[in-house]
This record gives sequence, structure tokens and C-alpha cells, in this order.
Amino acid sequence: MNCVHNVSMRDRLQSIDLNLLLTLSVLLEEHSVSRCAERIGRSQSAVSHSLNRLRRIFDDPLLVRRGHSMVPTPRAEALRGPLLGVIRDAEDLFLPQDFEPARIARRYRLLAVSLAQFVLVPPLLRALRSTAPEAALEVHDLPAEPLADLLGIGDFDVAVCYVDDLDLPANLRMEPLFEDRHVCLMRKDLEVDDPVSWSEFAAHEHIVNQPRVAGYRFTSSLDRILERRGLRRVRRATLSQITLLPTLLLESDAIAVVSAREAEYFAKHYPLKTARPPFPPTRIVESMVWDDRRSADRELRWFLDQLRTAASGRTQSA
Repeated sequence: MNCVHNVSMRDRLQSIDLNLLLTLSVLLEEHSVSRCAERIGRSQSAVSHSLNRLRRIFDDPLLVRRGHSMVPTPRAEALRGPLLGVIRDAEDLFLPQDFEPARIARRYRLLAVSLAQFVLVPPLLRALRSTAPEAALEVHDLPAEPLADLLGIGDFDVAVCYVDDLDLPANLRMEPLFEDRHVCLMRKDLEVDDPVSWSEFAAHEHIVNQPRVAGYRFTSSLDRILERRGLRRVRRATLSQITLLPTLLLESDAIAVVSAREAEYFAKHYPLKTARPPFPPTRIVESMVWDDRRSADRELRWFLDQLRTAASGRTQSA
């Protein structure tokens, strides 16, 4: 039985080349045959042919049409992480083997929304301290300028943010790092239900956390949901940087919608509490973005690996 299984697996592996896996990886990022073709420099018909081959190999549709986009199936979503690992391992075959992190003496420049800073910066600093003691970290909030302008010219090494509502050019590579969900955050003695009802949600003033100056669709979509219910909220203040949020909440009866990890941190250090929002649970997927043209930079690749480790919660060994 094992012999038969091994032969079957060998036949399947022989039917796959690295270009197929690269095509699938880009399709899972772009959700579009045409955008994938533009990004990897192939024709749409060639990408469609590759997708059909992949569907036969994995015995799954992988991506299905929904409106103007293609949505990954559960099987495709499960493949995303292992697929990125295979591609990274293949790329590492062609890199110099004498790389020593302890000799890195550069300053890494990271663009990140507040949630990513909460999750990633402490373990990143521990990794630098133990593995690359001559390296330093510089962290900036996400600005209004397009990421392509900032990452493409090398002003910054990598950005970590919510990318589903961004139109990324072909030279920018994206990889999901971690997930979170939205909760309501408020003063500890504020009397509200858990979950917060729609009427309560609209009755209170709101301190709105908007991590990007423009183009953050969650805020506007939430307002549209309220409008469809005949409700509206008073957006008393809108913040792109969340550090002032606890002070404003403690001085008012306002509510803020933030990520669960940010809320947990604030509730631990301030007399604040959380409650479930009136809308269904929403996934916040934070991804790292970098310029694919810099992927040969071994020190940058090492830094990307540290981001993956920090996001996974694993302890960085010395």
C-alpha cells in the first residue's frame, strides 16, 4: 500500500512545475486571471490554462467566479500558507549560504498600522536584540502616499496593513501575516449590553479609529449599514493614530470599534472594557507588503522571516 501511495505521489509531483505554484500564489493574491497575467508577464490564456491544470492536480476548483472577482475555495485558502513556504524554500536554494544575521548593521524601516505595531514590534525588537544586535528598527504610521511610491524607491522596507481595499501594482508582493476581529471599546462603567444593540451603538458618540487617511472602507461601510437601518452615529473624533483613544474614551460616553488585540491591551492598562459589536464578526487580515524587485536582498528576506515569526507568536531563539 505504501509503495502504491509513493508512486502516486511521485507521479503527481512530476506533473507540477514551480511556475504553476507561482501562478497559483499570485492568483490567490489577485483574485483575477487578468491581473495575475499582468503581474507575472504571461497572457491571460496561459494563466487560464495553468489554472485548469492546477484544478485537475488538486481536484478542486480553487477559485470560483463571484461577480467581477474570483473567490478562493476553502481548499485554496488551506493551500495559501504551505504554498508560500514552498516558494520561499525554492528561492532560498539560489541564495548565498554564508549569510550571518549577526553581521547585519542596517536600520530596517517599517510602515505599519497601529494593530500591526502592537502585535509585531515587541517580538521584532527581541529578535533583533538576540540575533542581529547591530541592526535597528524604525517604525512609522501608514501615510497617505501610495505604498508603491514608498516601497518601490526603497524609502521603506516593508508595510504591514489591511490590503483588501488597496489596489496594489504588480511589483508589490503581499503575504497575509495574522488575523483579528472587531470589538467595541468603552469606559468600564458605561452601561451597555453585550453584544451592543444597534440602537445603543447609534445612540452613543463614536471615536473612530481610521488607520489610513483615505481608502479605509470599513468605516464608511459601517455608516452605510446604519443608514439602511434608519440610524446614524455621531463621529465625534476620527483618529489615524490610536494612542490617544483611551484618554478620549475615559473622558466621554463614547464607543470605539477597534481590533480585539488593541482592546485587550488598553483594557489591561486603563479602566476600559469591551463588548461585542452589533454586526456579525468581521475578520481583519493584516498582510505584509514589499517590492518584489528587492526579493534578492538577503537582509530584507531575513527581516520578512522575522515578521512571519513575530506574527505566529513563536519565540525567537538566540
